[in-house]
Amino acid sequence: MEKLLRIKGKWHGELSGRETEIHLQLGERLIIAKFLPLDYALAGHRHLKLGRCPLDLLPFAILNDGNNTIYCMMRLDPENPIVYCANGTKLPPLGVTESFLATQPQFNRSSDLIAFLTAVFQERIHSIAIDENNPLDCELDSIQFEKIYQQYRR
Repeated sequence: MEKLLRIKGKWHGELSGRETEIHLQLGERLIIAKFLPLDYALAGHRHLKLGRCPLDLLPFAILNDGNNTIYCMMRLDPENPIVYCANGTKLPPLGVTESFLATQPQFNRSSDLIAFLTAVFQERIHSIAIDENNPLDCELDSIQFEKIYQQYRR
């Protein structure tokens, strides 16, 4: 684990299993969200610290569309527990700064992100037939997604 922490993008590389994932078809893009077990989230925090990230952040989910990797991270500050969804595709931990995060999607707290995800699934959950051959949990067009996002973002 210690070696994996030192290699960018490898601390979560061993994660697999559908039980921690959500598959969302958003227009033409298939987005897979992986929710991290606590030991991986803590390892991600340590990965950021070893990489000299200037902020105290706990990554708890990873979104991937095949091209980009978005890290959902909570600021470990009881007064200001902002959740950031930051594009970390080509960003080292040292680059995760206040100015960078200010340009990324954010929510006031984790409960706002959960409310947003719940609204997305309530909007379209009935349109997907539960089927072993269909890997999707939800399908939504980008206009609907943006409309819901505007209601819950920071």
